[in-house]
Amino acid sequence: MAHWLAGTRPRDQVCALICQVLTRELGRGIGLQEAGLAPRAGPSDPLPVLPAPHDRLRELTEDTPIGLRTLRRLPYLLDPDLPEVARRPRPEAARGRIGTAHIQAAELMVALFADADEVFGGAHLRPALTAYLSTDIAAHLAAPAAPSVSRKFRQASVDLAYLAGFTAFDANLHGAAQAYFRIAAQLASEVSDRPRYAMTLRQMSVQAHYLGNVQQSLQFAQAAARETGGLPPRSAAFVTGQEALALAATGDRQLALIRLGQAERLLGQSEGSGAALGGYHLAAFAHQEAEVLAAAGDIRGACGALATSLRHRPRQERRARMLTTARLAGLQLGQGHLELACSIWDRFLDDYPQVSSARGDKALRELRTGLRPYQREPAARRVLLRAGQLPAPRAGRPSTSPRRG
Repeated sequence: MAHWLAGTRPRDQVCALICQVLTRELGRGIGLQEAGLAPRAGPSDPLPVLPAPHDRLRELTEDTPIGLRTLRRLPYLLDPDLPEVARRPRPEAARGRIGTAHIQAAELMVALFADADEVFGGAHLRPALTAYLSTDIAAHLAAPAAPSVSRKFRQASVDLAYLAGFTAFDANLHGAAQAYFRIAAQLASEVSDRPRYAMTLRQMSVQAHYLGNVQQSLQFAQAAARETGGLPPRSAAFVTGQEALALAATGDRQLALIRLGQAERLLGQSEGSGAALGGYHLAAFAHQEAEVLAAAGDIRGACGALATSLRHRPRQERRARMLTTARLAGLQLGQGHLELACSIWDRFLDDYPQVSSARGDKALRELRTGLRPYQREPAARRVLLRAGQLPAPRAGRPSTSPRRG
């Protein structure tokens, strides 16, 4: 602090942490500029340039003493630099070492990692996924390739970086999650892939909302919404639904409901089952609807929407079902419906042992905290006893930035 007051700017990571502390204390997003910690720009300083994706993928992991690769601890940034989506593909070498076999391998890994994450959570697969990105994918991104091959390989790399970011988000490793999302956005912009770029910004909005940074969440959601022109209806619906949620969190109920209606109509126009990552369906829409209604104070409507989401949730989406169940139980308990909440918590406890998710661990802690005042009641005592017999959380450290509002 003394060095800071004397005019010496702290290291970048320290600056980011200071802004995060100020944000939590003041209840609103405080960036580097407002905190007086933005780097001084000289008259000839160039515009900030993001590092090459393959270099950044290598930097995000480090070797451990026993020869494994692990994620670095990174702070979450409140005002990250993001690339604009490119208006034309970047030039590529005419020929090179990357071929269709590399594309097929990367696409296969996307499907394998995505399926495992959806059913079991990301804790077990994250080390393998991040190691794969920092070695094979990083090396191939740096290699020359024919334009069509390079584009497809980069698209698969976007999906892998997005998935790495999501597994880190689910483990409350928010700095690392943000870094992977930024890489995914950069790769998508390099090949003018608007759907992938928009979906990445949408997920960054989800992360900011989860951390309580509602203004930043809205900024990301609106940036994603600006890319929806020409997107397939299902992808546009997913982005629009998140914009509705972000608007509701900032208090703009009227516009939030308008956007929610637009998302519902777009979903009704869509065909097929959606992409492997960021898939959107009636269950996902109903969950967004529930959060919009809850932010507007309509808890009864939110509970109804969550129940709809659970009825339509695909069987294999175990983690999403677990988290939705926990949310519904918490809302019902808040309305004084103890018996109903306990019956819903039982369904949460059915899924919890099979999923490694720090968000699930947080929901379990909330279960215990919420039911403790009612532990003399038979239903609450039964659920607390069952929860007490579960093994210790496995997915990651507790969140230090719970959602507000």
